[in-house]
Amino acid sequence: MIWLTGLPGAGKTTLARALGNWLLEAGHAARVLDGDELRAAYPEVGFDHDSRHRHILRTAGLAADLEEKGSIVVVSLISPYRASRQQARELCRNFIEVYVDASLEECERWG
Repeated sequence: MIWLTGLPGAGKTTLARALGNWLLEAGHAARVLDGDELRAAYPEVGFDHDSRHRHILRTAGLAADLEEKGSIVVVSLISPYRASRQQARELCRNFIEVYVDASLEECERWG
């Protein structure tokens, strides 16, 4: 699993889609999970600490299931809490965390 995290508007989704397409073109089983798209499927999810934590763990659980079935999973998700990311890491066999570093000014421009 490749877990892309960072500020809103940093480019996580763009990078995740590009990486997912590249992996598919290279012949790998790959899936992209985007936090915003998953939120649309679970509209009851809020933005407070507990809701964000549950959303991260729900996404990690889905990613772990896909990983277990042989997919390389690219996750694009604002995941601001180290403890939540650690729990996500523990659910997966392979976990690579990537912080997409973009300035606040750049994020505000795109976000």
